Amino acid sequence: MGSSLSVYLLDVAATRALVGSRDDQLLKVIRDDFADDLARDDEEFGYGGLPAPLPYTFTPGCGEWTPQQTAQALDQFQAIKRAVDEAGQAPPLEPEVVEAVMQCLGWMRHAVARPGFGVIGLRT
Repeated sequence: MGSSLSVYLLDVAATRALVGSRDDQLLKVIRDDFADDLARDDEEFGYGGLPAPLPYTFTPGCGEWTPQQTAQALDQFQAIKRAVDEAGQAPPLEPEVVEAVMQCLGWMRHAVARPGFGVIGLRT
């Protein structure tokens, strides 16, 4: 059975508090109410291993970028993109790669626009 990755834009501190609460009833409600969403996300993001430099985690597991790390990653991407654009030597990319990068950029932009939000990936 392969692994999959689900990514959510969440308030990192609140999410840690929720998961750390070990409130089984609350976690059951989340699993029950969002089972379809989680299954759909698993299908969409079941591409295999996580690319570096995303945090690695054993399956099942959870990795996160704090709000500061998310902002830094977005800044780094934009700086590299400017340099590649100026050099005029962008490597050809497969459509699936472009789509995945654009999706990640969207998550980062949404997270940066919301104080306290980071990117959390759940690998199952």
